[in-house]
Amino acid sequence: MMESNTAHFQWKRKPRAWNFVHSKLDGFCRSNPGILKLAGDLLEKAATRLIDVTDCLVLNHKEGLAKHLEDHGYVKQSETGQLIFDHPGARIPRILVTSESDEEAGVAVSVDSVETFLKTNRLDLEIEGAPLSDFRRCKVASSAGTALWVVERRVCCLFSPVEVKPGYEELYNDTLLKWQSRPRNLEDGALAVAQLLSLAREQVDRAGIDLAAYLFAYAEREYWQSRNRAARVQKESLDQVGVGWSNHDHHAYRSSRENFRELIRFFEILGFFPREHFYAGAQAGWGAQVMENQAIGVVLFLDVDLGPDELDIDYLEAPLPPVDSFGTIGLWCALHGDSLLSSGLHHLAVESDFDRLVSNLGVEGIQMMEPFSTLPYLRQAFTQGETWQVDKSRLEKLVREKVIDKEAASRFSVSGAIGSHLENIQREDGYKGFSQREVSVIIKGTDPRLG
Repeated sequence: MMESNTAHFQWKRKPRAWNFVHSKLDGFCRSNPGILKLAGDLLEKAATRLIDVTDCLVLNHKEGLAKHLEDHGYVKQSETGQLIFDHPGARIPRILVTSESDEEAGVAVSVDSVETFLKTNRLDLEIEGAPLSDFRRCKVASSAGTALWVVERRVCCLFSPVEVKPGYEELYNDTLLKWQSRPRNLEDGALAVAQLLSLAREQVDRAGIDLAAYLFAYAEREYWQSRNRAARVQKESLDQVGVGWSNHDHHAYRSSRENFRELIRFFEILGFFPREHFYAGAQAGWGAQVMENQAIGVVLFLDVDLGPDELDIDYLEAPLPPVDSFGTIGLWCALHGDSLLSSGLHHLAVESDFDRLVSNLGVEGIQMMEPFSTLPYLRQAFTQGETWQVDKSRLEKLVREKVIDKEAASRFSVSGAIGSHLENIQREDGYKGFSQREVSVIIKGTDPRLG
């Protein structure tokens, strides 16, 4: 296993910090009608809480504030005219501390595009920062010394607008196009892997690691959305408010055993590092590696079939050896292709008001599977799986290899097989992790043989 130091990632609930942030958001809503309206629109139209799309809080400096934040678990990250506090142990918005003369207190909300937010909300305001640059912002409402900003960021460590070099927009668009147009259906798996790793290195060399990774994740959400109705319905709801997929929680990939080492390697090229890993035991037959790119704010959940003796295997030292049968993950990849190579994301998880999202999607005829986590601080459920047609040649190969019988192949050929989902996730108390027992339930529940 890679040096993910799983013991370091035993995430805990942080109710004091969580309640502190909520108290500030509540106060801002009372002071600024624009913030209150946005919070209401998010909840009503997109089943999304204000905290789910909060980029950061802006607090004016007061004596003892830094000590108060540190007592809640916040850590000072940098000092460049503004004090920036982050909470390394929790999924909680960052805090900027400024002087009252420099900046109003308030909340900055994350959006995919500032222009889109302004257009959606019929606002004509000045945007700070160059188009497509790493950080842009716009103050959209100010009242009683409290401000609402919308921010568009591609790099998490920036809090001031930046300019760009000549040719940047062309580089940005070319990089995005290369991710969007990469081949996804090469028959030669080894060639596909080699080309993908080469493309990743090329993109990093040309665009820089942060932009290359950001645009890869953007293109992956776009591709997944094109293949999942629940995704399109919820994206339309988010677009009614103008925020886009700014509430994404994690991107989930499924991999065959033979390609899992290369999957990890690919994401390392793009600046992701390993966090906790999961192993569900001999009966469950699966494992997962969580990875995170803190620079762009993206978390990955990478699934693979694992046997009972493979808990401590080092994926980068050697590939996983072949096995005689497929578990849930392996069969999904055999039917549809690995997420990274062919099929795209298995699911995107979005932070939400859990019950409201269930209700909103239900109105559109989109049902949820049984929740697989009902913890008071972590609620999770998948939408019913999007059915994908299965390529005839894949089915013939699986029959020849005696992975499935002719009856199963005929059923998959006629009815297709479960492909992708949207995950509804509500976090409380700043809890940043996942529950292994609960994840095991849904892994079994998404087995294509159950469709």
